[in-house]
Amino acid sequence: MNEKGIILTPDSAGIKKFGYNSREHILTVQFRDDSIYDYYEVPQLKYEEMRKATDKDLFMLIYIKGHFRYDKRQREIFGDEFQKEKTADQILQREQLKEMDRMLDALDAAEMRKKCNQIYKEIENENDNIITIYGTNEFIPLYITDSTCDEPCQEDAFEYNGQEYFISQFSPIKNKSEWMQEFDGHWRISEFCGILIKICDEDHDHIRAFTYITGV
Repeated sequence: MNEKGIILTPDSAGIKKFGYNSREHILTVQFRDDSIYDYYEVPQLKYEEMRKATDKDLFMLIYIKGHFRYDKRQREIFGDEFQKEKTADQILQREQLKEMDRMLDALDAAEMRKKCNQIYKEIENENDNIITIYGTNEFIPLYITDSTCDEPCQEDAFEYNGQEYFISQFSPIKNKSEWMQEFDGHWRISEFCGILIKICDEDHDHIRAFTYITGV
């Protein structure tokens, strides 16, 4: 830790560094793509647990994302030196991040801890990073429901970790990384994690869903 209280994470696949504002209880995280997020009302104990965690990426995914309100910002200010700026840009960013909030809420902490004990497989990708895929042999039924699109229509959907997903929201695997080829659809949550699906039968009545994490 340096004089500003910033924790550097050279061994993390997704997190570059993070810091904590003990007065306002704000956890600030800079990811490898240089995006910076502030997570609000984070207890200091949770920050201390993250600081001590061996795997910062997995801790972030299970205990932080989807559990605390957050904003994305540009300036690189960490820890107790942080001064929040309420600008029009931040308000716009908050609106743009609502969809990400919905996806992250799907990664319910209790369910994720359960699935962390059920590794489907581990793969080394073309960049020599380890991809860990969590999932079970459970078949998840598809059902037809009203779409959230502007045009009224109905779509195939399913529930995973207590969240509803539409099949149309998943990108085809064609032209994706080689390690994804056994799957039928992909939804990227962040640079280092996402959801994969497999169609289980010819009638497309059931799917299997998996969560993957890069660098775990």
